[in-house]
Amino acid sequence: MLGVPGEKDALARTAKLLVDLGQGGDAKAPGQGDVEALLERSATAWGPVKLVPCAARIEGYEVRWPVEPGALGRHEARWMGG
Repeated sequence: MLGVPGEKDALARTAKLLVDLGQGGDAKAPGQGDVEALLERSATAWGPVKLVPCAARIEGYEVRWPVEPGALGRHEARWMGG
């Protein structure tokens, strides 16, 4: 539909925002402080990484990816649930 923003528009706006911030970030943003305690550590095919855990919480369910990051094509292609 003409005039209705879609996913590509949102992605383009996000990219523009990040480019406009540059490498120095937003000087008006609040400081982050020490974030090390908030990060999770994980082993990957490329070596150890630090990642930001999912902020969502669902009672009785652990919100996380079922497999660790790795190379593309390492799993057989199949439909989800099949």
